[in-house]
Amino acid sequence: MKKIICLFGLCALLTSQLFATVGEEFGIGSGYVHYGDSAVRARNKQLTDSNQVLLHVTAGTLFKLAPQIYFCLGFDTMTDFRWKGSDHINMVDYAGLMGFHLYPGLAGLMFSTEYALGRRTDFVSLDNADDESIHSTQWGNGFKFALAYDFSWDAEGFAPVIGASWRHMPRGGSSDDIIAVFIRIVNN
Repeated sequence: MKKIICLFGLCALLTSQLFATVGEEFGIGSGYVHYGDSAVRARNKQLTDSNQVLLHVTAGTLFKLAPQIYFCLGFDTMTDFRWKGSDHINMVDYAGLMGFHLYPGLAGLMFSTEYALGRRTDFVSLDNADDESIHSTQWGNGFKFALAYDFSWDAEGFAPVIGASWRHMPRGGSSDDIIAVFIRIVNN
């Protein structure tokens, strides 16, 4: 019984120390998506001269492992909304992320590398169709790389992070490449 209590106490102590070094981040931005599937590119050409909005949203939790290394868990979403009259193609790409933020010691310069597990869901209504078709890709294992400047480096509280990222997502036969430019707010 004493071993169980000691083990529980040790786990509680380690957990409290880990959560004492937690930070959160939330960001928005825009970007570009290269769709690897030729059928998707052909479908999107039907609304070539349409209105388009690309919105990138990301959020995560940071765990400080060392002064220059953070472990991160989060999600990443890129939405691509296209419409012209009653026709529309709305594509929502979403992924869970897990990886590391690395600070090489050059002020707030930060590199990140993350594993991504995600897929894309398309909501399509073309040619005055009464019904909207909904299609989801297969789940894919990809990666995300980012380069950013973190104004909160070596400080406490809220501060902005400005950067760009590239996420490569295989889709079972094709791959999408998502490039985003973002501004995030970090709370350390």
